[in-house]
Amino acid sequence: MHGFWHRGKRIEVQVARWGLAALAVAALGSSSCAAHSAPRGAPRAADALAVETGATQDGTAHDGGAREQGPPAGTPVAASAPRRKAASDAPAGDANLSSALLLAAGPMPPPGLSSARDGERQRERQLALEALRSHGNALGAERLRAELRARLHAPAAERDWEAAAYVVGALRLAPLARDVAAGLDSDGRRAAVARRALHGMFGVWFEDRADFAPFEAIEDPTAIEPYATWLARQALVQEQRLADLWRLDPRSIEPYLGHVSPALRRKAAAALSNAVGESTLDSAFAAPLLFARAQSEHDGRAFCDQVDALTDVLQGSSAESEFVLAARAWLNSVGRDGPPEWMHCVARALAALPAGKPIARDASANGSADPVSPPALVDLDLLLARDAGLDHGDVDVRIGLIEAVRGLVARSAYRPSQADPAGRRVVARMIAIAGSPEQPTSARSAAAAALADLASAGDIAELLALLEGARSDAGLRFALLGALARVGVGLGAEDDRSRELARVAVKLLAEADVDVRRRALSLLSDPGVEANVAPVELVRAFAAESSAEMRGQLLALLQRSGRPEDIDTLLGESRLDEHAAISAARAAEVAETLLRLSGDDSERLLRGARCLVRAARLAAATAAAAAPAPQGVGVPVDAARLTRALELVARVAPDAAAALQGADHVWIVERVHELYAGGAVLRGSLPGAEEFLVRLVDVHLPAALAAEATPAAAARGARVLALARVELRAPRASVIETFGEAERLANAAGESALGRAVVRDRARYLAAAGSGAGALVDFRALLRGDAEAASGGAPMLHPSDLRTAAALARAEPPGTAEAALDAYGFARALVQHRAWRSEAPGLRQQDLVQLAECALASGDTAAMAQVHKELAELPTSPESAANGADRDPTQPLWAGLVGREEWRAALLDLDRRLAARLGAPPSNGGG
Repeated sequence: MHGFWHRGKRIEVQVARWGLAALAVAALGSSSCAAHSAPRGAPRAADALAVETGATQDGTAHDGGAREQGPPAGTPVAASAPRRKAASDAPAGDANLSSALLLAAGPMPPPGLSSARDGERQRERQLALEALRSHGNALGAERLRAELRARLHAPAAERDWEAAAYVVGALRLAPLARDVAAGLDSDGRRAAVARRALHGMFGVWFEDRADFAPFEAIEDPTAIEPYATWLARQALVQEQRLADLWRLDPRSIEPYLGHVSPALRRKAAAALSNAVGESTLDSAFAAPLLFARAQSEHDGRAFCDQVDALTDVLQGSSAESEFVLAARAWLNSVGRDGPPEWMHCVARALAALPAGKPIARDASANGSADPVSPPALVDLDLLLARDAGLDHGDVDVRIGLIEAVRGLVARSAYRPSQADPAGRRVVARMIAIAGSPEQPTSARSAAAAALADLASAGDIAELLALLEGARSDAGLRFALLGALARVGVGLGAEDDRSRELARVAVKLLAEADVDVRRRALSLLSDPGVEANVAPVELVRAFAAESSAEMRGQLLALLQRSGRPEDIDTLLGESRLDEHAAISAARAAEVAETLLRLSGDDSERLLRGARCLVRAARLAAATAAAAAPAPQGVGVPVDAARLTRALELVARVAPDAAAALQGADHVWIVERVHELYAGGAVLRGSLPGAEEFLVRLVDVHLPAALAAEATPAAAARGARVLALARVELRAPRASVIETFGEAERLANAAGESALGRAVVRDRARYLAAAGSGAGALVDFRALLRGDAEAASGGAPMLHPSDLRTAAALARAEPPGTAEAALDAYGFARALVQHRAWRSEAPGLRQQDLVQLAECALASGDTAAMAQVHKELAELPTSPESAANGADRDPTQPLWAGLVGREEWRAALLDLDRRLAARLGAPPSNGGG
């Protein structure tokens, strides 16, 4: 017993092995022991270092891989066994055990895979095991065992013996357990396979044949499940205690590096590496231990973890140190002669070992010579060659080798050159894998992706040939296009390879797969390739493209390479307005493209502006359909797109502007009027706004009025003139005079709504200019008009206008009841406005407080009684607003405004004050 103190508690670890015979005898004692709990008298802390079930309580893998296991502990075998298929379900035409099926179901997945991929491989293996089980049922139990026994005693190859052993363990064929156990006394790999196979059957790691002897008489492995499950729980406790021990005393890890359980060996290796990383252990102590352990390791999963830990520990060592050179030489020998399914682990370790900077071949003074391949690349090339020569290579091992090459290249910032023999060999191997139809798709795609890091411009022809031959594989084409985009960087526009890349990219822009089209666009990112694409091809691709993101990329390309004449095709063949209507960002893409391509061509600038106006219409209609405005509230104007349209108009040269047709001037004035009618301004949003406003007043307005001399057009023109003079900061007198003329013209033309809009413009102008009295005159007139037309169209005064008017009324004349009553009228109109309930809760709460305060300040009994009534049933504690209830006009005014304590308290206080002034009890019952 080994003990230590940690955080005030004594932690004990039992390291003496206790007899497995007792476990086997207990299992033999009762055929129903699968339903029993742990045996009476069992040790409090089982020796998890000698017995490991490999599964936690929930059945998940305990040693880093999926466990081959039968039914859960405590479950009758018949209840959990897979459905037994009839002999007619077995594969036809094979009276013997299928070797192909055995090799699919038997071997474990390669070690060192990601958790996700390992899980996939375990599921694939489980399906093969089920098929093998059905095949065995067709053969008969005795025949199946005889076939397996024959392979265990006289295998055609070692891989047949391993497959048979793993199948025996996975299918839990107890009568064959002793045949597998014979391998425990073998040297090396066969013993490791036997241990893992028997572990799959019994959940115990056996050291040798003597360890297994007590289990030979067990006919039903499920009988041991309760004991194995109990031991697994103890193993978890012991592992945690060991982890604590290892953190306190890293040197205590050493004995466990050679433990019988490969799972514990893996954890010990990782703990040793972590201790070095945390500087609690010196690498000079850890590296030899890991090296020695890895050299004697025969379990694949443990081997991969040990060499990963070794390379981690060696980081920071000199690439030329004796130990690193020895580790590299040994790894090369394992890669050359070891199990093929370990090669990717070896490759990963070779790529991660410290390596010096590549030495330049014939280095010149300026250092421009090509580098020699790093030694690791030569090593990985040999591993790739061995993998290519295998008759039964594993796809995940092959992908692992490819990823190791990519990792090496990324770490060393190395790219093979045409003069680098090893690099050229690796490139050739990748091209061979990517171009072989016999290779799995995943391996072909991985090789193609690696070529992005390895290939050079001299490989473009071969890459294009691979691309042409991969028409039916979108994933492979995607990877090859990524490689072509990388190796095509820097080619000159006159290079034939640039022309060929441009031709291929344009052709692929018509592909159905969006990812292929996206990669085709990446080919055009290089200036040399882009220069060989006719802009008209980009325009046609834009017209056919369904992805908004890719249409934006095409527009970006057009901005760089397009010509003014391409505007005509772009506006004529594409849905440019629809693209601009998608979002503000898309509208900006369109506007920038039109601005760059149009130059100073007035006709094209106006055509582009009209396109953006159509986009504004589409965007406004879409927004109105998605979120309808309250009844009687007009659809808001899309000011952003209208402003971008006027930006194109403003780019027209002065001489060209004066020479525009009358209809063009009318269209420009109408668009400015539309923008002003929505409450927008040009100054601050339109580049060169002042210059454009001057031209609007001096050129566009007079020409528009001359072309369209109707009274309504004159009234709209006068309104535009007035608001333009406001933005130009003209003298107040001239602005007021222009507003008056616009009002007169509108009324004379029978455009009463336009006349009232002019009055509202003037009121806003006067309020902003500090003339409250004049603004109030207009606001009162507009309020009366809105009251008279309450059942008609949209009210002229917006909520913001009513807030402004209420504030002006309370301030002038200051402090009088009449002013307060006037303010109350505006505040009352505000809370009854059709759009009020759609505004922000904080703003509405302030409006409701202002309404009550105005009623109190006015002293008007009717006003106070009305507000007092509207504050009825205020809750006495904060409550959340119901979903949408505050927007329902049938709900109280305070609905949705009492969720915050300070808001509710303010309204309750106002209600009490109103009740006191009226001599009535508070409407909330006393609050």
